[in-house]
Amino acid sequence: MSKPRARTIQQRFGFQDMDLKSPKHDEMMIWLDENIVEVISSLISYSPTWPNELELKTNLKTKAKKHINHISSRRKQYESYLAMPELHPSSKMDYELAYTEYSNREKNFLAWFESLNLGQTPSKPPLEQIISTSWEQPIGTGRDNKYIVGFIDLVAWIKVPRLTLINLDAEKDIEWEDIAWHIADYPDRIITFNFEIKSSIPSVGELLRQIRMYQEYTNGHFIVVSPDTRFKSVIEKQGIKFIDYTS
Repeated sequence: MSKPRARTIQQRFGFQDMDLKSPKHDEMMIWLDENIVEVISSLISYSPTWPNELELKTNLKTKAKKHINHISSRRKQYESYLAMPELHPSSKMDYELAYTEYSNREKNFLAWFESLNLGQTPSKPPLEQIISTSWEQPIGTGRDNKYIVGFIDLVAWIKVPRLTLINLDAEKDIEWEDIAWHIADYPDRIITFNFEIKSSIPSVGELLRQIRMYQEYTNGHFIVVSPDTRFKSVIEKQGIKFIDYTS
């Protein structure tokens, strides 16, 4: 009987993941998925506070002062026009209207800015609300993923939320009145964690070759989860995290 045809590039290179058929592998996958928040928390530091809140407040003050200075400079410009000798009556009327407009804008904007209250900053979403996972995630080649390189046991994505201020770059006075805190729909960044589950590690060289092949076609952090800790230091020296699974 002929051997089964290789279904992935990984298999063509002789990497046969026999662990997939092991009940232990399923047990570890279920454990990892159910405890993904705790596992991720052990790998990264996720602050409950917004790191850019102070920066946003500083930017708001800077840009508001720039806006005030622009209005003030225009008011002063028309004030200087009105001081010109032998000013034509029609021009004088136009300059008076413009001067009054910018004077009122300056006064109103200063009053708004001095009474500005952004209110309470929205709470940062907890880690469990921004993590998603996928079992046996395929890795493909090229833009269309025409060929499958292999399958990562479990991939976890963290969509790190982004705090913003609506209308921070406003140009019109009325737009400034709508400035408010906002958690952006688009994430600040997406962090990817690729977990390889091994109930045992017969060959650390083969495991590392498998991960190196995956790294050629996908990004993110790679983590090995296994109760077999014999090669932990070797794996970690290669820049790959290791999680000791204890049943």
